Amino acid sequence: MLAHEWFHFLDTARGTRSLHEEELKADAFAGRLLARLKFPAQHFAELLREYPQSRTHPGGELRARTMLSAHLEEQGKVGGVSPAN
Repeated sequence: MLAHEWFHFLDTARGTRSLHEEELKADAFAGRLLARLKFPAQHFAELLREYPQSRTHPGGELRARTMLSAHLEEQGKVGGVSPAN
């Protein structure tokens, strides 16, 4: 969750995209960072799945899929991490 929020702080393009797109970008950033740190992403995915869709945030299932996809893609770049994580 910290990486997700950190992305919002670092994002120089913040405010130029829809709110849902900004949240998905932050979720993807968190997934990539977890992979780089060689941490599994399932616990964060489970947490994301619990969030309902709102005006500011996409539904939890989409958020979890976005984060897991970024995690898996990053694993392929850094290697050494099982896709089952």
